[in-house]
Amino acid sequence: YNYEVSYTNNTNANATNQSGENNNNNAPTPEQTLSSNGTSPTLDQLRQYALDKINKDREKYNLTDVQLGSNQAAQAYAEDILKTRELSHWLSNGDKPYMTYTRYGGLGAVQQSVALTGTQDNYEQCLSGEYLCTPVDPYKEIDNHENELVYDNQACCNNADSNNILDPHHTDVSIGIAYDNYSFVFVQNFENNYIQYSKPVDEGNGTINISGNVINGTLSGIEIRYDPMPTSCLLYTSDAADE
Repeated sequence: YNYEVSYTNNTNANATNQSGENNNNNAPTPEQTLSSNGTSPTLDQLRQYALDKINKDREKYNLTDVQLGSNQAAQAYAEDILKTRELSHWLSNGDKPYMTYTRYGGLGAVQQSVALTGTQDNYEQCLSGEYLCTPVDPYKEIDNHENELVYDNQACCNNADSNNILDPHHTDVSIGIAYDNYSFVFVQNFENNYIQYSKPVDEGNGTINISGNVINGTLSGIEIRYDPMPTSCLLYTSDAADE
């Protein structure tokens, strides 16, 4: 299904460290990073906090709440982006959002929004102490990203993420969160789940069998999209071309 354009919010490198000391060689895991209230939040707590923010935004536009999904594709994306610190709707293995969502058992339609604080460009300077960087507060990051995705999304993304979050057809959202001291990744996979399946989707002998009941409304049509299998290619850099 469609996947949305995202935006990047770079890490805050606000000064040069005159001492040059480096006390940040071991970036903490999410469980080790303290939030603004002095406790260590769990991922479940952060997901619930993010869900509440999403639904408050939807309620402002008289939209129904979305339920917290359990599909792990969003978390896989968050962890992959944290490793590369590169914002993308493609995993580093080349998977698109709907591929990963399906691989983790998703049976609905999915639309993805992604936000990142802290890119590779200045992360090393934060770790080395060259920059004095503000440590990540996960709750503040969720607040900032949700606000910018919904209310400040025109310039970067033509309101694609805002339209995604405020889509009246969404029923669920699975949330991925991954972070360390200076980077924070926030992934929202909004789902449209309208069929209660009576048995698993079956593909055999060139035929796809779907069996179940429509939960709300009536079935008006079936849309089929096809991605051709990837083919091998050669990557030429500018240096190689000059040679």
